[in-house]
Amino acid sequence: MNFSDFHQYIIQEIKFAWDEQEAVSIAKIILEKIYNQSFVKIWIAHPAVSEDLLEYVQIILNRLKEHEPIQYIFSEAYFYGHVLYVNENVLIPRPETEELVDWVLQSHQIPDLRVLDIGTGSGCIPVTMKNARPDWHLTAWDVSKEALFVAKENALYLEADMEFVLDDIRNPKNAYGKWDIIVSNPPYITLHERVLMPRQVIDFEPSLALFVEENPLEFYTAIIDFANKHLEKLGWLYFEVNEFYGENVEVLMKQYGYSQVELKKDMFGKNRMLRGQRK
Repeated sequence: MNFSDFHQYIIQEIKFAWDEQEAVSIAKIILEKIYNQSFVKIWIAHPAVSEDLLEYVQIILNRLKEHEPIQYIFSEAYFYGHVLYVNENVLIPRPETEELVDWVLQSHQIPDLRVLDIGTGSGCIPVTMKNARPDWHLTAWDVSKEALFVAKENALYLEADMEFVLDDIRNPKNAYGKWDIIVSNPPYITLHERVLMPRQVIDFEPSLALFVEENPLEFYTAIIDFANKHLEKLGWLYFEVNEFYGENVEVLMKQYGYSQVELKKDMFGKNRMLRGQRK
């Protein structure tokens, strides 16, 4: 097998588990990953795919056939121009979360802001913000010790100096000060929506970070209530939201007295981001 056939071989092996566009993207990631390893020397010397290389890739393909995300297989994900460490204890960062981060960064360019990310997971939100705004003061909060470990690893790798907090937003135990911005991508998928989710999400990504049992507004209500006590006057609250409940969260924020409430669509035309200012 030569290398021009190798790309198609990978796609054919996994296309029953992934749709065609995803299979093409995954094949590209695998080839790029291999190219950056020592196998590249073999490629130059021998245009055919070696048995060792084929065996190595077959292990990866077997995991992909079980719907395991490529990000978990290689323990890395791309986010806002950075490579982040991920594992099964954190969600894989999504493009819509990149849009949320960009919205915050483009809207606030003054120095020394205090920013809290509730439910930080991999730390993709605060690490990216700290990298873009070194003079901001970031706090990453999560209920999972395992998730905070991943976030700390990413902060260390990207030299992002920030604070980490272990607590549950539904029943906070610690005493807190105030922030200029609070941002969150909380669990927002209801259990009845679970049947609509692909296997690679249900079987591999942490349920703790994805699902709410009954009330889709549970975490939003808790965060808004917390923000009313811990946002500075005229501070901003940003959310990533379930596209089906964005308008409900919008109403909730207005009921709590927030002004300039704005529901924003993502690149796919879905209601996915929301913000409001504390009066």
